[in-house]
Amino acid sequence: MPKRFVKTAYICLLALFLTGCNGEVFYDDPVRPTPVATSGISGTVTGNPGKKDPDATKAPAVTTPDPGKKSAPYGILTRITHEAGTKLTPEEFISGYEGTVTVLTAFSEEDLLAVGASFAAAIDCDGREVTVIVDISDNAAPIFKGIQDIEINEGDTIAYKKGVSAYDNVDGEVSFSVDNSNVDTDKAGIYTVTYSATDRAGNTAEVTAKVTVNALRDQLQILIDDKADEVIRSVVTDNMTKREKAYAVFVWCHTNLTYKGEERDLTYDEAAYAGLFDHAGDCYVSYVLLDVLYRRMGFETMMVERVGGTSDHFWNYVNYGEGWYHCDCIKRRTGNKAFDDYWCFMQTDSQVEGYNKLRGDTMPNCYTYDKSAFPECDKFKIYDGNTHEFILDKEAPVINGAMDLFIARGETVAYKKNIRVTDNSGEDITVHVKNSGVNLNVVGIYPITYYAEDSSGNRSEVSVNLHVCEPSAELAYDIADTLLANITNDKMSQYDKAKAIYFWIAYHIAYVDAPTGTDPLLAAYDGLTKYKGDCYVYANVAQLLLTRAGIENIMIVKYPVYDEEHFWSIVNVGDGWYHFDSTPWWDGTQIFMWTESQLEKFSKRNDMSHAYDKSLYPEVVQ
Repeated sequence: MPKRFVKTAYICLLALFLTGCNGEVFYDDPVRPTPVATSGISGTVTGNPGKKDPDATKAPAVTTPDPGKKSAPYGILTRITHEAGTKLTPEEFISGYEGTVTVLTAFSEEDLLAVGASFAAAIDCDGREVTVIVDISDNAAPIFKGIQDIEINEGDTIAYKKGVSAYDNVDGEVSFSVDNSNVDTDKAGIYTVTYSATDRAGNTAEVTAKVTVNALRDQLQILIDDKADEVIRSVVTDNMTKREKAYAVFVWCHTNLTYKGEERDLTYDEAAYAGLFDHAGDCYVSYVLLDVLYRRMGFETMMVERVGGTSDHFWNYVNYGEGWYHCDCIKRRTGNKAFDDYWCFMQTDSQVEGYNKLRGDTMPNCYTYDKSAFPECDKFKIYDGNTHEFILDKEAPVINGAMDLFIARGETVAYKKNIRVTDNSGEDITVHVKNSGVNLNVVGIYPITYYAEDSSGNRSEVSVNLHVCEPSAELAYDIADTLLANITNDKMSQYDKAKAIYFWIAYHIAYVDAPTGTDPLLAAYDGLTKYKGDCYVYANVAQLLLTRAGIENIMIVKYPVYDEEHFWSIVNVGDGWYHFDSTPWWDGTQIFMWTESQLEKFSKRNDMSHAYDKSLYPEVVQ
């Protein structure tokens, strides 16, 4: 046999072996493609498989492979299985090939969903066109979305399918089932629930989720603790002392808790919830509310129950590091202001006993308790804000504002008007009046006595005179002189005296929009005895007091009168004339010793409230 013939046969056999070594398909028996549209998937990959060429262009529709085409190069698959419903990419044809592959055939969406069908795809391998068989199959299970672990309380129901869906790459959205057979929503524990979905090809997906059923009391305790911490954070700061922190929390409880019925059948946790979330309850709820908050702050606290009364009463016995004291944050509801304004915060035994006396027959023994069952609470001690210690209370209350009173015969008198009582204990102390010898219908001078006592037994008294007079100009002068003796002194400058007069008028006379006549002294008398009036009263009280104090002043009358009259003064305390108007304004403006330019600006902003004929008065400092 000629050597050339043998060499030729050997080359043919080698070529045949290299072409068909992958054992998948031979080009002499091709699969004929189903005709497809040209708007399918195409692309190019160069070098490393898996990186798609973004510059790929659409290839023409598939055609029947030509048996005469060149065989596939090494590393190119001649038959592939493609997952239905997904994009066909160049890298699917590569198994080791290191060149550039371009898919020439365009597949439609319908082609890629044709499970079980086979198509001929033309690809280009660096200039060599090769035909590859693409088999469409469905091997992917559905995919779940929205599955999450579930947490509920005992007795709650679960909507397992809410927000959950299953989607398949071929079938689209598919139905699914939930196996919750081992879940007991009435019993605390951790359970597993299984979601299952199967597509038409038989591919099944299963996903499990955890179901946590919390014991009801545990959950309630979590809510209580979290809410208590939230309240504490809202009112307490790190730079506060322990007492200041205790007071801030006490104020929150007293302010936010509304009295509501007798609810002593509540458990401790239920009462805590009622106080923290509903902000309503009886004295037991108020005790529990403060108890929960103080315990979260690390304070010692005990429940005190009243003995010897006709109804139950509960309050807190607290120690934040300075000894044991009484706290009761419940709102009073007696209708008596003296009783209802009482705040039982860090009170000593003597202080709560004082409240017992104050209530008298109305509610005897309000804070009577079995002292032998509790740590000792010191008597007659108050908190010293300077030393931050509790000290013996030996200071009596201070009575402010007491001075001789003047009234016309037959008029009534407001004895406690402008009287204020303060005490180092911080108690809200009531002032009392001894006036048994007064006869308002008989002219004369009557002694009256103001007295006040704190819960530690410290008492103070102030005696003044009540002057019952026949109405006259002298009466107004007497009232003015008595007032000036209480608010001014000989060491004060004229400016300081004017200032004292201004602010006494501003803070003690209430504005009422009612005519008061035209008599200046009568208007001043009304303002000084009835503590109310319009701008004419304010101006005449100012004129009377300024004149009696020796301060030069002139009353100004508004002109022109655009809508309503107005009266005020100009004063001279030694350095020129300035405007003086003690009538209160809606925005809180206080016109004391104003220059002309200041008043003009204010007047223009307020409909020419202070327009006047400047030619009639001395020039005011600009």
